[in-house]
Amino acid sequence: MTVAIGIHTINGIVVCADSQYSSSFKANGQKVFSWCDAGVAVVFAIAGDVANATMAVQECCEVLNLNASARSLPKVKKIIQLVIKEIQEKYVDKIPLNEREAARFTLIVGIATKDHDPCLYYTSETGAMVRFDEYHSIGSGGYLAGYVLSAAYDSNMQVDEASACAAYALAAAKRHDSECSGPSQFVTIRQITRRGGYMLSVVVPFDLESMEKGMLQYERMAMGMLLEAGNFALSEEYFKERVDKFAWRVREMRKEFKRNGVPHKTLLSQLVATTRSPSTSRKSRRAR
Repeated sequence: MTVAIGIHTINGIVVCADSQYSSSFKANGQKVFSWCDAGVAVVFAIAGDVANATMAVQECCEVLNLNASARSLPKVKKIIQLVIKEIQEKYVDKIPLNEREAARFTLIVGIATKDHDPCLYYTSETGAMVRFDEYHSIGSGGYLAGYVLSAAYDSNMQVDEASACAAYALAAAKRHDSECSGPSQFVTIRQITRRGGYMLSVVVPFDLESMEKGMLQYERMAMGMLLEAGNFALSEEYFKERVDKFAWRVREMRKEFKRNGVPHKTLLSQLVATTRSPSTSRKSRRAR
């Protein structure tokens, strides 16, 4: 199991996941992949059965490599959809019913082409490929990540803001779901011109431990304030003091961020530093 997230922004998309493989033993491995060729970029994040999901991603990349003429969004999407459907039918639907649940997999898929802005899709357990325009999360920790994103998402946010929100959502899922763990992996596609120019980052690993301490601190303060707001046994004077103290603590956190950088500063720097244009990249022969 896992947690994977896709977020749509006004200037691109963010796709990320944890890295824990859950089977008879737990280990970390790749769960976020990218593929690019002249004018096309595709990113994937996987959840569920790792072998079937990874095989589906690798097969998608191989078929895209063999179809040099597939450069429009509909054609790229159709290739991916057919591959996923084939893997689903062969390796999930045809196995014994009592083994089927463990073999299921789902994907987050991001696609950008020269003639179309970046789009995001999620696949269902039946193999369907559904577009979404805000955010979506999958895997055992998906509901936790979705809860965090529901409070933080803004339709006007940009890639950097969405990357930070996704990092906090992954950290929350890892903190509460034992099946979600390991260094997180991020990839972005960001637009650089209004005419469809965009840049694809490499898959960036990032340890969220540095963010979790600040998250816990803020969550405890905010929860304390919420409980006190509903406690009418407290005097208005005392409650005002508590509000002022909460505001002071938030301002102090901001000062610390200014001095030392926000906890996700390194992640954002790496995502920007590793971007490359699919229009000038050498053809990828495998999932990265």
